[in-house]
Amino acid sequence: YSGRRADLSGPTSRGVLQPAASLQTPPTPLATRLRPGGTALFNLLPSPDHPWTEQTERIGEPFAEVIVVREPAYDNRILIGSRELPAAGILAGQLHAHLEEIGSKRAGKLRLNTVRRR
Repeated sequence: YSGRRADLSGPTSRGVLQPAASLQTPPTPLATRLRPGGTALFNLLPSPDHPWTEQTERIGEPFAEVIVVREPAYDNRILIGSRELPAAGILAGQLHAHLEEIGSKRAGKLRLNTVRRR
């Protein structure tokens, strides 16, 4: 794949949460099926039983490089996994430029952190 999308989240009385089932098996099959240069994106949501660090480690485990994107006004985080990613600072600049180009209010508000570079 060069890209793939899946949403397993669900509404609860506490808001939209990540179901525990989505965290039980690392996405190894997806990681091995990415084309060279392919990137996987995961929308991580709060989970009362799985803190952010656990979610990030489990979902990011099969990827050589992982970056997490946060926007302080939202509860979710985006995990980006691939065999090779640009440095978080470079990717942040690229995202900012593209978001500014389309007039997004999110331009300049995203925070990117490198989780792993192998």
